[in-house]
Amino acid sequence: MRLIKSNDLFELRVLSQVSNEDLRVLNLLYQPFLGNLAVSIYQTLLLTRPLYEDGPSSHEFLFNQLGTTSLDFANAIVRLEACELLRSYAQKTDDFTLFYYELFSPKGAKGFFADPVFSGLLTSYVGERRVQQLTSLFSSDKKYDLKENEITTSFSEVYTPDFNSPSFNKEVDNAHLGKNELKRKSPFNPELFKEYLRKNHMIMADLGLNQEDMRKIINLTVIYSFNEETMAAQIGASYDGSKPLGERVDYDYVNRNLKELSRYKHIAKPKRIKPANLLSSDSEKAKLINRMELESCLDFLSSFNEGSVVANSEINLLLRLSNEYNLSNGVINALVYQVLMAKNMQLQPAYVESIASNLSRLKFSHAIDVINYFDEQQSGRKVKPQTITPPSSVKKTDEEEMSDEEYKRLLEELKNVS
Repeated sequence: MRLIKSNDLFELRVLSQVSNEDLRVLNLLYQPFLGNLAVSIYQTLLLTRPLYEDGPSSHEFLFNQLGTTSLDFANAIVRLEACELLRSYAQKTDDFTLFYYELFSPKGAKGFFADPVFSGLLTSYVGERRVQQLTSLFSSDKKYDLKENEITTSFSEVYTPDFNSPSFNKEVDNAHLGKNELKRKSPFNPELFKEYLRKNHMIMADLGLNQEDMRKIINLTVIYSFNEETMAAQIGASYDGSKPLGERVDYDYVNRNLKELSRYKHIAKPKRIKPANLLSSDSEKAKLINRMELESCLDFLSSFNEGSVVANSEINLLLRLSNEYNLSNGVINALVYQVLMAKNMQLQPAYVESIASNLSRLKFSHAIDVINYFDEQQSGRKVKPQTITPPSSVKKTDEEEMSDEEYKRLLEELKNVS
């Protein structure tokens, strides 16, 4: 449970342009699941921003302005954070805590309704009929039905860019510019993938792909971490409907393409961001574990190669760890790291798979499970054959309250990774 006292101070930075239309989206679309208090906090921070330009301000001002308690305020802040509208940082002193708040604009209406999580959350709160009514409030004029008569000039016809030029390989730091473009941390969405496959490639996944196909596709996202649209494009390009069910996708072709796309990330579709089972500690060990959870298996392994490509045999090993041993992204990365450190940077398949078999039986889900497993092996302590996924070892991303028992367990476990 987060504790915010009235004498705790805060500073505020607004990192997105927030328009009247954004506030309309906030009140009509976000409010049902955010709650009135969270929306009021957002708007109060935004509108009273000039009052905080001279230095930190006390939370007591906000509590009085909103007529709320410390506990209700903290719970509402967590909701804003979960919905990507606020980021929080804290520095503790002996007398008080100084919080730093970063405010972001909400999604546009189109982006909100296109997001299966946000639109689904709204539907669960207000019902499908109400969602349809709300959609009509943000609708624009209907497009012309004249596709065969379109004469619009394409971008490439005018500019003919040379994508091999160094200009297109530079990354621009635009985190502080414009609208909120934060990506929601979510797992691969099979239904969204199927929709892209149907819409862009005229393939009905429920009829053209079987369960084994979907398992292989999801496992490919563990290794390469590309989003649903990119995966649909690759499956669509390799699909042969004349073959028997289960043999219609050329996975060798897909694997080669995804490997090539990983080398040209500025041209490829953006990679998805996986659930962040992140540790809150700032230690180097915790940062490494967080990298294991966030980076794709291929990216993580590539970071040890100092720019050289990853061998096909090693990519195939990663695929086996995902396909045959059903290991998660974080577990695979942690296993790879431990083996590289123990075997002088050599990734020996037989040795890796012998450990993977044990990790699979233990049903480990997160990188920290593997790190603790190896630490226990070295210290001679007995390993518990069970899933080690305590909620206290994972950074909270929703509005759940933490019990006193969970809080004590969190403090004990953080001692092991600090």
